[in-house]
Amino acid sequence: MNITKLAIRASLILLFLTMTSVFVQAQQDDIKQYKIAFFTEKLELTETEAESFWPVYNEYEKEKKELRVKFNDDDGPDAKVEQMEAEMTLLKEYNAKFKEVLSDNKVGKLHKAEKEFKEILIKMLQNR
Repeated sequence: MNITKLAIRASLILLFLTMTSVFVQAQQDDIKQYKIAFFTEKLELTETEAESFWPVYNEYEKEKKELRVKFNDDDGPDAKVEQMEAEMTLLKEYNAKFKEVLSDNKVGKLHKAEKEFKEILIKMLQNR
């Protein structure tokens, strides 16, 4: 009898974890779709610009994430400064890449849109 109860509990926990994972993935997909729509509207991207911009931007986001992971575990006294320097170097590199596919005006709008989108996400999380 105890083994049956244990098996049922394990199955329910596994089901719960699976459903939670699916729910989180769906939320991430929704946020990504919202971000694409938000940036496309704010930057007033043409179809041609969007086709060139999104692969570059996605690459930039991936590298930013890798930097956060790299510096996440480093609590040394200079770690935060090193992280900020690395992020600034990355931003300079990608700013040049963004200028290859967008006008200077739209690159400026990109930086404003990123800040605005982050503020919107924070407000959404606070309202939950």
